[in-house]
Amino acid sequence: TESAINEALSAMTASMSPSFKYLDAILESYRMRGALNEEDINALQKREDAIRELARLMLERAKLKRPPTRAQRDEVGRWREQWHMDAELLLFAAERAAESSQPFLEIRRLIEAWHEEGVATLDAARSHVEDMTAAKQRAKGAKRSRSLAYGQRKYTEAELNDIGIKLYDD
Repeated sequence: TESAINEALSAMTASMSPSFKYLDAILESYRMRGALNEEDINALQKREDAIRELARLMLERAKLKRPPTRAQRDEVGRWREQWHMDAELLLFAAERAAESSQPFLEIRRLIEAWHEEGVATLDAARSHVEDMTAAKQRAKGAKRSRSLAYGQRKYTEAELNDIGIKLYDD
């Protein structure tokens, strides 16, 4: 409709290099998302703005000092809209990932684990993290160094004498 074209024109003019091809791409993306009138487009833009802000807050809490990439914003949108995860849950994952060497990968790992296990609340996520931490501690305590895991051989006194080792009895 005319209102959709006007909205697309305003989005296109904010671009660094507006073109009719870009205008067509904007209109097609509106159509693909079911936004065919001004109200739908405004609602779509509000959702996208909320996703953009949530992604920015997540990176901030994960101690990343850069804006989110388009792929990261899309992923946050998928977690919110398709997986129906609360914003608090996503922000908690970002806080947990802050000390990781690759925070966004850690966020993704946590959220995918919670999604697979049906974790939907902040309390359940905290419990899940505690369980994972406890399991890691148990596994760490159970591990033995490979240098200590080799098979030990016991020699008799005669075998030691054969290879030239004398045992002294004091």
